[in-house]
Amino acid sequence: MVLGTVALVGGMSLVVAFSKHETSLYSSEDLQSLYGELAYIVFLAFAGVTLIASRVLFNVYGARRQQGLENLPYHNLVYPISYCYFSAMIGTQQLLMAKCISNLLRLTGDGDNQFTHWFTYFCIAVWLLSAIYWVYRMDLGLKLFKGPFIIPVLQVHFTLLAIVSGGIYFKEFDGQPPGHICGELMPLTPAPYAP
Repeated sequence: MVLGTVALVGGMSLVVAFSKHETSLYSSEDLQSLYGELAYIVFLAFAGVTLIASRVLFNVYGARRQQGLENLPYHNLVYPISYCYFSAMIGTQQLLMAKCISNLLRLTGDGDNQFTHWFTYFCIAVWLLSAIYWVYRMDLGLKLFKGPFIIPVLQVHFTLLAIVSGGIYFKEFDGQPPGHICGELMPLTPAPYAP
């Protein structure tokens, strides 16, 4: 328990130390145009393919379990990890949208009303739907798996995927040396799989 806490604090310290500390304000039009950036389009395509793959893995491994058949190899790892990835990849959109909404509210507070743009309402709707989805998937995860295992694994996936999707969408990785990006992401990757 102590070793796990030390690893968690140390890993999060590395994430903070290597992350970018400046922020930019984006208007509704700016945020909308970020969806057209090549890096984010590639990320969305990759996310789509891996979402489908993780869902297929979860269904295949789960079906064998429900039918009482012998578990496939690595069942104890693949089954929960595929569930967590699928859940977190969609659930992290609430953080991306929350940052978008925060930008829009700051601009509106400064006198540039962003509520005249449809994209503001799109962000609010996606934020609300993805937040509901995330809470539902966490609740379902507690029914499918043991809580002391699944909650940390879900949270690490959620945090890692939020950093990656936000970093690509908001161009937070632009101009950072590869070592800084690795320093930001690597402390999170082994955490859920530690004994």
